Amino acid sequence: MDAQNSPVALVTGATSGIGLAVARGLGRLNHRIHICARDAEGVADTVKGLRAEGFEADGTVCDVSNPEQVEALVSATATMALDRYGHLFPGHLDEVAKTRDAARSRVLAA
Repeated sequence: MDAQNSPVALVTGATSGIGLAVARGLGRLNHRIHICARDAEGVADTVKGLRAEGFEADGTVCDVSNPEQVEALVSATATMALDRYGHLFPGHLDEVAKTRDAARSRVLAA
């Protein structure tokens, strides 16, 4: 799969542990990776390391418990995809939104 058609993956908490392992795994599957974590230095170091491993990676500082930061993160990821590759995969985003909304409805109903 060429870079133009590779999906963009957003991975939270990706500077260490499971998040970093997921980012690397997606990189091995030819995904372009956009990571986030709360620590700016950690994000910068991790992006540098992922690039050194041959993965296409970018990152944003984000505390996912803060809705405004999450909105900025999603916007940054979308901008990266549009600027670099000229497209998003809206069908995938629609499915994520549907899943999120269904899960929220189940939680609120409980």
